[in-house]
Formats: sequence, structure tokens, C-alpha cells
Amino acid sequence: MSKEEKYNGWTNRETWLVNLWIDNEESSQTYWRNEAKEIWANAQVEEHFTKFENAWLYLADALEEYFDNFEFGAPTHGLYKDMLTTAFGRVEWREIAKSMIENVQLEQEAA
Repeated sequence: MSKEEKYNGWTNRETWLVNLWIDNEESSQTYWRNEAKEIWANAQVEEHFTKFENAWLYLADALEEYFDNFEFGAPTHGLYKDMLTTAFGRVEWREIAKSMIENVQLEQEAA
């Protein structure tokens, strides 16, 4: 797959899969929707960033940190650990976060 190719509209398969699981698992969807709403509500305009940019980047960091620290029951070393680390390293957290913040922003504007 070349760099220009997307996977189901996302940067790559890894990003699509993480977003898919977040969206399709009810507890995960509820948790991250609430996080996005709270982050949006608390985001401020700063000198170099809009409210949207601040919320988007903060949520991206929160997503990445959560999944970096999540215990999946996987081995702590070896091939499987390396494969999981590689796959999660390819996830575009900012792309997922941007989509979530856009959804929250649209919900707020529609209300």
C-alpha cells in the first residue's frame, strides 16, 4: 500500500481498526464520546491554537496515552509484543481525535 492510499477512508488499516473498535464497542464509545465532550467544553483559544485545535490535540494525546498504557493481556516481550507495538505505532491518533471533536462540534452546533 502506497502512502497515498487510504483504508476505508482512514490513513491506514491500523487507524481504521482502532476507530472501528472505539465506535463499535458501547462502553468504549460512551467513554470516548464523554471524553471528547469534556475536552471540547474545556478547550480554550490560545495565542497559536484555536479552540478546535486545542481540543483535537489534547484528545489525540489522551487516546495515545490510554492505548499505550492499556494492558491487553499480551506478552510483555517477544514477537507478539513487538507486533502489537508496531501496529499501535502506526495508528494516527490525531486523525481519530479530529473525527471525534468534529462530531462533538457538530452536535453542539445542531443543539
